[in-house]
Formats: sequence, structure tokens, C-alpha cells
Amino acid sequence: MNTKNFFRVFTYSYQAKIISVILAVFLWIQVTAQHIDEQTFKVPLQITGIPDSFVVVNDVPDLMEVTIKETRVKLIKLRLFGKMKGVVNLPVVREGWVNIPLSSNIIEIPKEISPRSLLVDKPKFVELNLQKVLTKTVPVKLAYKGEISKKRFIIGDPVIIPNKVRVSGASTIVKNIHFLSTNELDLRNRTGIVKEQVKLHTEGYNITVDPEEVLVELEIGKLTVRTLSNIPPTILMDDRNLEMKCSPGAASITIEGLGKLVERIVSSDISIILNISNVSPGTHMIEPEVIVPDGVQRYWLDIDAFSVTVFPDSTGVDEKD
Repeated sequence: MNTKNFFRVFTYSYQAKIISVILAVFLWIQVTAQHIDEQTFKVPLQITGIPDSFVVVNDVPDLMEVTIKETRVKLIKLRLFGKMKGVVNLPVVREGWVNIPLSSNIIEIPKEISPRSLLVDKPKFVELNLQKVLTKTVPVKLAYKGEISKKRFIIGDPVIIPNKVRVSGASTIVKNIHFLSTNELDLRNRTGIVKEQVKLHTEGYNITVDPEEVLVELEIGKLTVRTLSNIPPTILMDDRNLEMKCSPGAASITIEGLGKLVERIVSSDISIILNISNVSPGTHMIEPEVIVPDGVQRYWLDIDAFSVTVFPDSTGVDEKD
């Protein structure tokens, strides 16, 4: 046998072997594809037929496990391309608990899959707690996070638009809701006017809210501290035939409040009043009454009381003598 004939035989045998392997694999696939097998599928579960006047208040599984016994080729096609879902339609709806058995009859499957090949593994049934829907209007309260520093404060009351919202849900839940809070608004290190849309906090409630967010407007002012000196007290007395001597003759006051208001205050805007009406002659320690303008949140005098000495009018006595 020459070299050419040798390689011709070898090449022919090599191609024959490849063809044989391909045919064997194809035959194996054909035989295996017709083999009956079992596989488990997770199928979406839907509940229909519930009117808008009712709501389900308990957790309901959204998937069910189904075992299908079919040929492998059908199972492969079903897993790759098939669409299945379980649909439970409630013919009658009433308030309270309802137990619904789950079977293969509720599963929508491709036509090539026989319903008799299906078996529902779990859950075997679904429990629904149906309650009537209650709708009412409740006020909105602002919630914020982050401590406002000692040198800042919220001016007045925050404005919430709208300040009331409609809440709908199961009657047992909604009847116990007397207000809704906003999600926490971060006020840390903020000053001036704050204006933001804030969602309402409904976590933990199975409810719907209309609207779902509100507009919050507020102003954060910066505290300013000032000291005003040499403010003489104002004396209130009934008997003009008496004279008096006050010590000290003036006081200093430290005021704290909203910066833009406190900065405009002058000494004449503050009154330190000593009421000595119905006070007999002699020396008395009188605690002052202080009147400050709007915008002052706190104030401190440098003294707690004035020493006031009351005695008869010496001018009137001399004229009488």
C-alpha cells in the first residue's frame, strides 16, 4: 500500500467515525427527549374578583410551587418559553377569613401540557382576610431629623400644604389613624426658608393616601445675643407726696432672639418697671417687671432687684411750714 492509499483509508475512517458519533448523539437525544420526567416550577399566583369596596389585610403568597410530569422535551420548552400563572377568581366576597384550595384547575398552561400532569405542591390553600374599605380625612404633622443647634430655632409654625389628606384602607386600620406624619425632613445645619415636597410616612400601614406627598414651608432663624446698657427703670407710684431714691439708677439687659429682629432693638424699646404703689416709706427691694419687644425669646438683667428708698416729699413739708 502506497502512502496515498494509506492516507485515503485513514481519512475515510476518520469521517465515518465522526458521522457515527453525530448519529449516535442525535439518536440519544431523540430517545432521551421522550423520557418522562418530573420538574418543579414556581408559578405566579393572582387573586381576582375582589371589589374596590374590600381589601385583603393579610400577606398572600405571590408564587406557588407546581410539579409537572411530562416528557423532557416538553419540560425544556416549558421552562424556556412557556408562560404559566395561577388565577383564583372569587365568585362571592364577604367580610372575614376565606380559605381557598389550590388545584391544577386554576393554572393557565400551554396547550401541549396536559392539566392531569400538574400537581400543586405548596401552598395547598390560600387564606384571605377580607375587610371593608374605610376612607377618611386626617391631619398631617411634620417630622424632622437632626437636632437644631442651640443657636437656631424654627420660627412660628411650619406650613403644610395640604394640611389634611385622604386615607383609605381596611376599616380596622384606618379607624385607628388620627394623623399622618411626613417622612423625616433633615434640618441639620440649615437656616433661612426651607421649602420642600415631602412624602408621607405610611410604612407599616396597608393603606393608600391621597396625595402621597405634601409641601412643607418653614423658616429656621439664627439666634443673636445682644447686651443693652444704661436702661433707667420706670417708677410706678400712686402717692405724689412721696419721694423715692433708686439704686442702681440704671441696668443692663442681655437679650436673645431672632437675629434680624434683635439687631434692630434699641434701649428705648425695653421697659424696666418698678411698681412701688402702696409702698410705705422706707427702703424696699423691688423686683422689676421687664417688657421686651416681639422677637426676644429670652433676656437677663444684670441685677435681680432694685433698692428703692421711699420718704415724704421734703419740698411739700417746707412749703407747709
